[in-house]
Amino acid sequence: MPSLRKRRAEICDALLRLNVARALEDLLWDRMAPIGREFGSPNFDRLMEEDYRDGCGHVDPSLMARFRLGIGGRMGQERRLGRRPA
Repeated sequence: MPSLRKRRAEICDALLRLNVARALEDLLWDRMAPIGREFGSPNFDRLMEEDYRDGCGHVDPSLMARFRLGIGGRMGQERRLGRRPA
């Protein structure tokens, strides 16, 4: 049976390797170039203008109307029930 000191060293090494692996994965995600409709992509402004012009995506008129009326969300349910939002 290994000593407690050896076991502690093995656990610390395993945790260190895990943290290094996570840090490398985070670094890879941070270096990934944005594409499409993600903020920071080269086409972001053009695609947002197209969405606004076509009335789709986050500027969909039906979604905007529902948001303004508070229908379908927690705020709308509380308003219909006469409660104050938390």
